[in-house]
Amino acid sequence: MSGYIDPGEVVHSASHAWVDVWVDDVDFSGWASIDVTHARFQTASYCRLAVGRDYESAAPVRGIRHGGGDELLDVRVDINPL
Repeated sequence: MSGYIDPGEVVHSASHAWVDVWVDDVDFSGWASIDVTHARFQTASYCRLAVGRDYESAAPVRGIRHGGGDELLDVRVDINPL
């Protein structure tokens, strides 16, 4: 999975990746989203953009950058509840 995570008190948002696993146990059966980087389950602060076998197939942005100079990434994520 790839998308964005709201880092909380930090001024900027961050692109991020996490994993979904199928759990089949006595108490629970279904998909569980786990953020191994932060050692926690996915919360409401995650915004899923893409799904794939690995990060390459689930990359929200891909391409090739040519040239030099400075670069700037500006991200804004608005979530509107249904």
